[in-house]
Amino acid sequence: MGGSATRGCGGLNALLATLSAGAAPVIVAQRLRKGSCGSPRGAVRLITDALALTGRLLAGGAGQGARRVLLRADSAFYGGDIVAAARAGGAQVSITVRLDSSVTKTIAMIAPDAWTTIDYPEAIRDEDSGQWISRAEVAEIPYTAFTSRIKAKHVTGRLVVRRIPDLNTRTACGQDTLFDTWRFHAFFTTTSAEDLDTVAADKTHRGHAIIEQVNADLKGSALAHLPDVIWS
Repeated sequence: MGGSATRGCGGLNALLATLSAGAAPVIVAQRLRKGSCGSPRGAVRLITDALALTGRLLAGGAGQGARRVLLRADSAFYGGDIVAAARAGGAQVSITVRLDSSVTKTIAMIAPDAWTTIDYPEAIRDEDSGQWISRAEVAEIPYTAFTSRIKAKHVTGRLVVRRIPDLNTRTACGQDTLFDTWRFHAFFTTTSAEDLDTVAADKTHRGHAIIEQVNADLKGSALAHLPDVIWS
């Protein structure tokens, strides 16, 4: 799931949800919202509609049987109402979290020997630094999300953390670090370790970036032909 502003179109803002079930992604819900708005605006209704259609599509597949649905999204969609809508629709979630004080304190509690090294056969681009990386480490720790809300709205799950070396740009000048430093990426998931272990959960979550290619394709095709709009 992802949102994208359409430049030059009077403030139209697209919100999309795609279904990936072993094939090319299919758009199952979409909205065009007016004005300057954040990605979560309208997301609860969009998720409800997307999961309802997804259920019908999967139920109609010959020999499919019961299929688990996982909602993947970036940190813009990390919120109690959004997670509640996903769970009400029968889906588990895998959503990037912001590194606020609660998350950073939880990451600091991960045991030093809990980290597992993973290698990428092909380097991937780091979302924040834009650098290409080929090595990372992952670990997880139990986590309860949305504890600032009433207890009935707390959600228990797993905080899965990926860390990559924080490259020292001055190493070439003889300014080596005394110890390794890391940059962290974390996401919250309600999947069980039996279904997806730490490494598998991380790999599965990174697949949410498929929505960015869908956004790019639409902005280069259909959305590029929308007329200019003046809102009154």
